[in-house]
Amino acid sequence: YNTWREMGAEGRIRAQVDFTGELTKTSLREKAGTAFEWFYDNFIDSGDALKRMEQGIAKATGRTLRPSQSPHARFTYFAQKARGVAFEMVMKGAVNWKGEVVGPSLVEVLKPIETSWGDLFPNAIGGEAKVQKFITYALSRRALELAKRGIDAGFDLADVQFVFQKYDNPVWQKVSDGLTAWSNAGVDWLIEAGNLSAEQAQLMRDLNPVYLRLKRVFVNEIHNAGSGSLSSANKGLKRIKGSGRPIYNPIESMIEEMANVVGIAQKSTIARLGGDLAGVKGAGRWVVKIPAPIEAKEISLNTLVDALKKEGIGSHVREDGKARPVEAEDLEGVATIFSNSQVYKGKESVISVWRDGKREFYELDPKLFAAIQELDAPKLNAFTKFTAPFVRLIRMGAVELNPAFALIKNPFRDALSYAVASKAPKARIWDPAVGIYRQFTSKPGDLASRFEGMGGKMSGQVGYDRAATMAVYDAALLENLPKGKSVKVVLHPIDTMRGLLSVGEAGPRISELERMYAHYRATKPEWSETDAWIQAVNDAQDVTTNFTRGGLAGRQINQAVPFFNAAAQSLDKMARLAQEDPSGFAVRGIAYITIPALGMWALNREKQWYKNLPHEYKYANFFFEIGGT
Repeated sequence: YNTWREMGAEGRIRAQVDFTGELTKTSLREKAGTAFEWFYDNFIDSGDALKRMEQGIAKATGRTLRPSQSPHARFTYFAQKARGVAFEMVMKGAVNWKGEVVGPSLVEVLKPIETSWGDLFPNAIGGEAKVQKFITYALSRRALELAKRGIDAGFDLADVQFVFQKYDNPVWQKVSDGLTAWSNAGVDWLIEAGNLSAEQAQLMRDLNPVYLRLKRVFVNEIHNAGSGSLSSANKGLKRIKGSGRPIYNPIESMIEEMANVVGIAQKSTIARLGGDLAGVKGAGRWVVKIPAPIEAKEISLNTLVDALKKEGIGSHVREDGKARPVEAEDLEGVATIFSNSQVYKGKESVISVWRDGKREFYELDPKLFAAIQELDAPKLNAFTKFTAPFVRLIRMGAVELNPAFALIKNPFRDALSYAVASKAPKARIWDPAVGIYRQFTSKPGDLASRFEGMGGKMSGQVGYDRAATMAVYDAALLENLPKGKSVKVVLHPIDTMRGLLSVGEAGPRISELERMYAHYRATKPEWSETDAWIQAVNDAQDVTTNFTRGGLAGRQINQAVPFFNAAAQSLDKMARLAQEDPSGFAVRGIAYITIPALGMWALNREKQWYKNLPHEYKYANFFFEIGGT
């Protein structure tokens, strides 16, 4: 105290100023760590910030989050899969977030249009006109339902009534109801994510017993696919507004809507899990709950007076004829005039989470916010929009349509990678072949079927590109034409071949999924089935190169450099294996790669064809002589 007093007023003020920068200095080690985190987030794994947050919590509390509680585990589980899930819901069956089939696929819903056509319209033209006529009928039915609510669907009511009466029949009613039920599967995703309460969802369904999406066409609009921002007032659904503008093909719009709704539900789930950690020791620098923003609304005095009268304020008098004073309970209705805003303005890294129909706000570390926002497939910039088609063509020729790579080299390499990287007890090099068999023989509800339903194929190179480029509406339409699968092969030969050649990709993943799921159920009694499922899926994706992993900048670079992400993920996978289990990684690497490679070298080293091979090619592959070639 004496020292402080003797410094004098000027000295005391100077003492509180950091003139030398001592308080803000960072060590070289800290700077290197920050630089590495920046590099890793941008070029290797955009979700690593979530992992670092959980590591901080574990260090501070000594508690490791279970997979169902972990934002990072759910991020890995959901990353880049919204469109893959939508594809499976169109072609295989409506699924929940765990990949369990909960309803028919869109293809199944539309199938009666084809099978009943001859009975309903024996003299009418078939082909694609069938689906177009049904869409005309379904639009009319939807427009009539909206008209009951006083909403103009944009069509002449007399035309709507004529078309409805012309085509109305029990079969098409059932198909129309099936479209509504299929769309409601997306609503269930939003309920599970907390965007909607069960009561809100039921009210919405009651108001829309017949649903068909009416997405309006804006002339010269710029279409940018994506599932929206968590910081906006976005529940994943939009209010119906009447309009006279033309609409997109409703079924194609519903497929797009399903992908968007699934993406929003996935982001919201991760955000909600992150919000659950607010206030937990070790999470303070990452996530903080903040009050809802206050929105000032200008209202006229007449409006205010009307609101006061509606609440009875000023209209009550005492028995003696004098006005009764305003009491606190009289003001409850008035407070709703000055409501919380639905959007946070002025802060970029704020997310909103719906809990039981109420919106909560959390401020995230910018790294966390960027990771969740970029959960979807990357939004291309002007340069990568130009380069992406050419890059896909290069990958297609080198990998996806190359039988030698897809059916021989890649399965052989994946088997070696599986043997080295698998977490499964007593993993065997032939397990991927068992996984391929499981893929072909799986039934709805089996682990392999669930893995496919939740978008697991997206973790493979061919699966990732296929879902990104497939015209899903065309595929669904072709399935419902006469000899649909044959027509599909003729009209989409490239996609058909890609599908056939990609069968080997799922083998190691399905094998790892089944073995690790059984392992966790047997060894983790404190884990729920959901915990075991999430972790087993993440293990399965990561047993070979996981193409749904990627950095914020790396995903953009991958649209300009054909195999950038594949190379980055392969190197990172090796580094992580060496770090997590150095001795096991070394032993398995020597047993499955080094010793066979030395044997191959000893067998071929004196042969001229082997000597002529370039060194980088010679020492990166195994070579077998078959019939003198």
